Amino acid sequence: MFVSVQEHALNLALRDLPKECKNRYNDAADRALRQILFRSLAGDDEEHLPLFFPQGPPDSIHELWSLRAAQGAIDGAEYTAAARGHACGHIFKTGEASYRCKTCSTDETCVLCAKCFDASDHDGHMVFVNTSPGNSGCCDCGDAEAWIRPMNCNIHTDLRETISQASGNCKGAFELPTDLVESIRMTIGRALDYLCDVFSCSPEQLRLPKTEQSIMQDERMSRLTSHWYEGPDVDESEVEFALILWNDEKHTVDDVRDQVARACQQSRTFATRKAWEVNDRGRSIIKYSSSLAELLGIAKTIEEIKVTVTIRSSRDTFREQMCGTVIEWISDICGCSVGEDGQILRRIICEELLQSWRRGSKASNVDVGRNGIDDHEVEDFSGELYAMRRVGNVRRRNIVRVDVDQQQLDVDDDGDGDDEDGEEEDIDESTEENDEEDMEIDHPNSIDATEADRDGDLDMDPIDDPDDVTEVSEATLAGYPPPPPPPPHLANRRRGHDHTPVETENGDLFVAHDLTTRPLMDIPRTPRIKTRPLRPPRPPRYWLEKPKGYGFKDGTPLHENLWDRVRLDFLILYDLRMWKKLRSDLRDVYVSTVVTIPYFKRVLGLRFAGLYTTLAQLYLIADREPDHSIINLSLQMLTTPSITAEVLERGNFLTNLMAILYTFLTTRQVGYPSDVNPLATLAFDAGTVTNRRMYHFFLDLKYLFGSEYVQEKLCREDRYLLQFLDLIKLVQGICPNVRAVGEHIEYETDAWISASLITREINRFCRQYSDSFPLPEDLDFSDVSMAIRRTAKTAIINSVGAESKRFSQAEIKDEIRFHSIEISEFGPGAIYNVVEFSVDRGPMSFHHPLHYLLSWLIDRAKSMSRTQLISLLQFSAIDLREQTTLPKATGKSVEDVVYEPKLRPIHSGVFAGLANFTRTPLFAQVIYYSLGFALQVSPDVSTTPITRIETYVQVVLHLTLLAVLEDGTDEDRASAESFVSFALSGYPSPPIAACSTIVSALHQISQMEHFKGCSAKVHLILRRIRQKRPRSYAVAVGSAEILPDRMDTASPANLEERATRKRQALERQAKVMAQFKQQQNSFLKNQDFDWGEDLPSDSDGESILPAQELKAEETNEQRLYGTFAYIRDSNILRQTVIEDEDYVAELFTTPVSLDRSADTIRPFGVASQNRRKVSKVTSDGRQVIIERQDLGKGFPSSHVRRGPVATGHNSQIARNHPERLDHKEFICPLCKALGNAFLPIIWRGEEEVYPGAIETRVAFHEWLASPIHGQTSRHGFGRQLLGVDKPTQFARHHKMFVDYTERAIMSPLATKLCMPARPAGELRRPSLIRGVLPNIRQRDDEEPSNPTYYDEAVVDVQPQGAVPELTSVYERLRDSLRLNGLYSRYTYPEAPSHSMEDLAYTDTLSRSLGYSISGIEIAHRGIGCDPGSTLLEKIPQQSLTHLRVLSATVKSYIAVGGLRDSVLHRAAQEFTDTQNRQLHQLLAGHPQLLNQSTALALQSVEPLLSLDPFVFLTECSSCIVPAFDLDVHHILRLCYLAEIVKVVVVFLHNPKALFQSTPSTGDNTQRLPIIKTNNNSNNKNPEPVWPRPEAEIFSAFVDKVKRFCQDAASVVDSEGDFQAENSPSDGVVFYQRLRTVISSYALPFVRKAVVLMHVHFGVKMPNTGTAAADAPELDRLTKVLRLPSLDDVFSSFFGKTETSHILQSIVSGWIQHWTSPRDAERSVRSAITLSHAAIFELVGLPTNFDTLTDEAIRRKCPTTGKELTDPCDKNKGGCTQHRQKCGGNTGIFINIRKCMVLFMDGANGTWTLAPYMDKHGEADPTLRRHQQLFLSQKRYDKLLRDVWLSHGIPSTISRKLEGDINNGGWETL
Repeated sequence: MFVSVQEHALNLALRDLPKECKNRYNDAADRALRQILFRSLAGDDEEHLPLFFPQGPPDSIHELWSLRAAQGAIDGAEYTAAARGHACGHIFKTGEASYRCKTCSTDETCVLCAKCFDASDHDGHMVFVNTSPGNSGCCDCGDAEAWIRPMNCNIHTDLRETISQASGNCKGAFELPTDLVESIRMTIGRALDYLCDVFSCSPEQLRLPKTEQSIMQDERMSRLTSHWYEGPDVDESEVEFALILWNDEKHTVDDVRDQVARACQQSRTFATRKAWEVNDRGRSIIKYSSSLAELLGIAKTIEEIKVTVTIRSSRDTFREQMCGTVIEWISDICGCSVGEDGQILRRIICEELLQSWRRGSKASNVDVGRNGIDDHEVEDFSGELYAMRRVGNVRRRNIVRVDVDQQQLDVDDDGDGDDEDGEEEDIDESTEENDEEDMEIDHPNSIDATEADRDGDLDMDPIDDPDDVTEVSEATLAGYPPPPPPPPHLANRRRGHDHTPVETENGDLFVAHDLTTRPLMDIPRTPRIKTRPLRPPRPPRYWLEKPKGYGFKDGTPLHENLWDRVRLDFLILYDLRMWKKLRSDLRDVYVSTVVTIPYFKRVLGLRFAGLYTTLAQLYLIADREPDHSIINLSLQMLTTPSITAEVLERGNFLTNLMAILYTFLTTRQVGYPSDVNPLATLAFDAGTVTNRRMYHFFLDLKYLFGSEYVQEKLCREDRYLLQFLDLIKLVQGICPNVRAVGEHIEYETDAWISASLITREINRFCRQYSDSFPLPEDLDFSDVSMAIRRTAKTAIINSVGAESKRFSQAEIKDEIRFHSIEISEFGPGAIYNVVEFSVDRGPMSFHHPLHYLLSWLIDRAKSMSRTQLISLLQFSAIDLREQTTLPKATGKSVEDVVYEPKLRPIHSGVFAGLANFTRTPLFAQVIYYSLGFALQVSPDVSTTPITRIETYVQVVLHLTLLAVLEDGTDEDRASAESFVSFALSGYPSPPIAACSTIVSALHQISQMEHFKGCSAKVHLILRRIRQKRPRSYAVAVGSAEILPDRMDTASPANLEERATRKRQALERQAKVMAQFKQQQNSFLKNQDFDWGEDLPSDSDGESILPAQELKAEETNEQRLYGTFAYIRDSNILRQTVIEDEDYVAELFTTPVSLDRSADTIRPFGVASQNRRKVSKVTSDGRQVIIERQDLGKGFPSSHVRRGPVATGHNSQIARNHPERLDHKEFICPLCKALGNAFLPIIWRGEEEVYPGAIETRVAFHEWLASPIHGQTSRHGFGRQLLGVDKPTQFARHHKMFVDYTERAIMSPLATKLCMPARPAGELRRPSLIRGVLPNIRQRDDEEPSNPTYYDEAVVDVQPQGAVPELTSVYERLRDSLRLNGLYSRYTYPEAPSHSMEDLAYTDTLSRSLGYSISGIEIAHRGIGCDPGSTLLEKIPQQSLTHLRVLSATVKSYIAVGGLRDSVLHRAAQEFTDTQNRQLHQLLAGHPQLLNQSTALALQSVEPLLSLDPFVFLTECSSCIVPAFDLDVHHILRLCYLAEIVKVVVVFLHNPKALFQSTPSTGDNTQRLPIIKTNNNSNNKNPEPVWPRPEAEIFSAFVDKVKRFCQDAASVVDSEGDFQAENSPSDGVVFYQRLRTVISSYALPFVRKAVVLMHVHFGVKMPNTGTAAADAPELDRLTKVLRLPSLDDVFSSFFGKTETSHILQSIVSGWIQHWTSPRDAERSVRSAITLSHAAIFELVGLPTNFDTLTDEAIRRKCPTTGKELTDPCDKNKGGCTQHRQKCGGNTGIFINIRKCMVLFMDGANGTWTLAPYMDKHGEADPTLRRHQQLFLSQKRYDKLLRDVWLSHGIPSTISRKLEGDINNGGWETL
């Protein structure tokens, strides 16, 4: 054959590339191969390359050549403009969402991808969402056969013109140059030939014994030959080989890693990399070597754990890797365009796949199974097979003899399966070397014909006796004449037929023609099984019949002739020779090319049907990775109606499929219909029933039965029914059980469970098969009548025991016999012939598919007359009338409620008069003795659980109720044939339990305590009987001495019983409360608290704390009491992301009143900016625009201020304890919340007043202007602040602590704390060092402070009588702060326990109050309050109480710590250092402090501007305010000013943030009080006008702060961040926006100040009145707090007064302190951050849950670039890694595949429902209902957002874990 120059060059390039790359396939080799293919595709013409690469080919040699990337098809070529007018064909990835619209689709397999679903209109339709398993599913958009109504897509539907897709033609294809088209065709064809050349030499049986000779032989036979590659490969001087490790589904990554490391003597890192490569790609090259002995040694070691290893030449391995790149290249180009032609590449690929293979190699392994196949499936279930053999219920005598390799099935006694040397004998090699150990199956025809038929079975063998009467009658009944003589057996039908059309060396095409009666191809044999038939079995004729379209016909094109082979066939058959990734890639190529063009899809379906039987054998037996098998493509074939008809008629597919199931279930060897053995049974021993892979074929059969074309065939053609009956007969009566008398069977055998699973599938087919017969509208029952008769005949033959010889292990062991019984107790005597069967001794099966099919067929003929149906069921005088009606009378049990069924009357048809049997004496007798059984049960002696008997009684009562309701007689129309009559007057002899009638038995059951659940139903039955026969009923109950009123549920007896039950319930409640108290006492005892029982009562003062909020043993003043708390680190204080314009924009849209409901604007800010417009196309072609909500942007974890937050509190055998005892955590015994601290309440209650602490003793300007020395001299600190030490300060502190104790703490305890003190000796000085102790964390921007210490001896006035109980509580609190890693400015060295008695970390406890208040204020933003009230109204009283307790604990903790035995104790040191630090920070720029000593002191403390001003205010409230008796209102004003200055400084430093953000306007957005509208009434859109005085003052204030920043920056010689070039431009826009954000930041500060003044100083906030209800909240709260307005703050900054000068100096000092270096080591100033002032939200979720699925598929791991399900750290899950990186201790995650929310806290976690609901308002955890789910924002807020804002995640997890019984770990989670 002529070879062009271009093709010759391509062949040589493909041949020589391994040599050029030295047999090492890397990225460079991959790029080189792609470049070769692309250049050949363009005809080696540079002018043609722009047609493929519009921007030109890649310039760099390191850049990958990709057509999709060059043409902008990153998301897939199916979504580009070239895809319009064509099918989508998007291939679903694993876990990707697929959408099924039941309104539009043809069946359940017709689905859409996410993009096509968004682009099409399904509003109001019934939509289901499924998660794709990732095995060959694709989008059906554009497939006309998939939809019952027009399904237009905005991406693929071309509404302008009709495009024919029948042949895939595209108008633009003819516009391309002819030489280019030929180059494209040649390149694609040559690439496909290369694939076949390489894989035809690759091994299929990867576990063949490996020797040096066999490996060398494989190398020689795998060389490229013939003139295609210019002769064979040249012999290499030294051949190098590669050891390859293959993936399977049985070994873990760890198993492979350890074995590889041991075999190769490499590190675990190397082995781990190889193991994961095998797992991800399917195989990995472990080692290259020229020494075969070395590689064989490594292979032997690795194979010890039964993993698959091969050794091939490096050249052949390289070529296989080249094939992987070729497949990726075809996938890359298949959907792309050449010039304007978007279909030419796809069409040529399809055409070339259907051409003959031009061989270019020796094709040494061209035939599938030539060297046998490996049995991978049996390894998975060998243990189950051994267990079933031990059960003994699978032995079959004289039918099939199975000898299983005992070496494989035997289990070692020690259970490990290895010998002492650690070596395990290779099972596969031993079995192949010893043929005697192979599994041998004797066909049933080998039964000894001379054996007498002693059991009376009918001989069903059609071969031994062709004239057998049974066979003739069965064939005649089926509508066939007696069978002809058997055809001559084709002895050589399995001997190596090669029907492959190949081109010989001279290029001639040779096709081996053969008769179509022969199989399409040989099927590989299952290893270790031999068939030894005495005579070949002959299947019935209906298995051998073929459809009319089946067979070879002259003129049939090559690609439609199933007896010829094309390239596509070989690539499909070589599936097992490829690795996981290559298999998936090749399958995707089929779906994205052939499947998307209808014509080629039909051809693919036809050829796939021809290969299906062979593929089934490979899939069931030999597939290492069944999930990646090519056979999964059957879904695409069998769900298309036109293809279904094609494969059925031309491929005989339905018969082949049922033959596959039949032959495999009976022999574990897939066969053709000619291999069906009519006498075979299930091969339990061979493991056919346990093969889970078989369910794929059940699924295919389901799809076939669902096709309308197939359903018509099932109705019209009898052979399909007979084949189906043969199939389902295999499981008829299998696994019979004998009733277990007196014992309960807890677990069933494996065989029983497997049989149940397979029978479940068979029963579904029975129902589906019967649905093929339509309900006749013209009373034509001919089709269903024949089906009923044939099914009934088959069922009867099996049921009477005629086939018991064949099915020896079924329930029927012998021929069925009948006996007669007489019924005379209820009415006249009657004789019945019933089956002789003992229920307690006879075997009984639950599996009867023949009867199941018969019942559903009868249901399809229920409109048939009764006479006609009976005539169909009569065979040989067997009357089945009773047998077909009795099972219909059973009902369902009802346990809790009385259900009275409303029976629909049946006036005609088969089931008319169905309930007549309930009016027979026999039924009455059954009911009576059934009730009598319950009367004789005694719970004390019965071995059967009483609950099971009660269930049985419920069933009997339901039958009784049905019989009463069906009884149409009454007193006037009495009849002897009446169940009510039998129930009232029947007198059995002897009676059971003195109950002579059914009525008396019912009454006695209602009085039995253990059947109290049945009493309601009994009363209903008796009432209905009384309504029908009142007089007879009265007589019956009178004779039985039954009081009628006792049967009324409203009788006095019942009322008395109710009163008794109520009393018992109250007793149980009291018992539970007592148990709670006991648990609480046990808890308090375990916590080692002594509550001080000798404390006397104190009548002074009244606590403001509600008693119900306090948890203690007794809440009285005789003992210590208090509340629990959980103090932990929190990141709730978000800091504004100044660099992100979206978060800055939130400042402009924040409501002016956060105490008004914000529901109308929530989700707020960034969380709501996740909406986009989507264009859809309706079914009539109109385009509509809708809004779609996607996943929003999350808040960056780096912009948070961490700090301690204290939250209050809103016996199992084995459990995972949620508390960490080493962190002092515990579980509240009442509410099960988590805690780590106990806060005792020891102070007096104070009355809440207004203005209280808000009212100052001296005006602010006077206080600010007064000398600092005068302010502080009376407290002994003035001279220290000025650099003069005063040693007596500790004595002053002591006096302050004593004064606080006497004033605030309850007098009994205060008296003990303030007992007289003893003189002290020399002061001892505990060292305070720089450093970090375990669990004490420091921020990077802070250093531990160095307080001043004194060595002089002073008088120790510390009392020695401190209460030990109280101090032990506070010591526990101190330890909790330390062990939980909460940040403190003070760190201490390790010390003995006796020196740890000092209380410490006072700064941490003080800051916890500020952070806790901040957290509560954040949580209540946007919550509406009543007009005139403050935010305190909506804060729960429990939260306010907790804050009061925490606030008082801070003061008491410091005071008690200051009254300890030592003088220089830690609490006093920290208190002294804190007040020094706070005064320096607050008054850093005060004119009286501007000296050298102050400047040096400022270097050791943090600048105020780098702190949170409110948290600083909270710390000051517990330190300098009480220490110097300051008015807290003055400190509040300075901190308020500091908050404003911080905002100005930040935005002066980042002015672009205000200009990049575009503030939106609206009714709920920020409205500035300084912006006033023009009063011109004629102007409909007034422009905002800024009053000039306010604008000038504010701009002057900003300019002044700006000047301070510039001066400070120039002093320290910084980078000049505040120079003129970075200054904002002139104009009012900057000042207006800056004024807006100042208001936004000021409001949260003031709100938090309100809470602080209330809980810490007892200020009762007044009602602001309704007149000011509409005023902004900032205005209202500043008035309440008596703070100046913002304009007043700005104006007070200027003036000629001394106050203005001092304020400017203080602000200047703050800025200089911030810009100046803190010490010599740290010259860079700390950053200023602002606590975010907007409403806090979690990430904005999409409206549709499936959008999250799409996001999870689309996004990649930012670290590795892999799928999100593949974390970079294999030892930690993705949630754990993310929590540790971004969330600290806690995290909230949505598991998308489960639709569940995961709460995480440390090592613990728990699940809860996701905030997504279906259209009915129900959640769908684990996505079992597949309904479309929609976001419930209220559920999102309540269940997730509120829990997060309230720091309730730890307690939520604690309550869940406390209620669960588990051992911990993620397995139980």
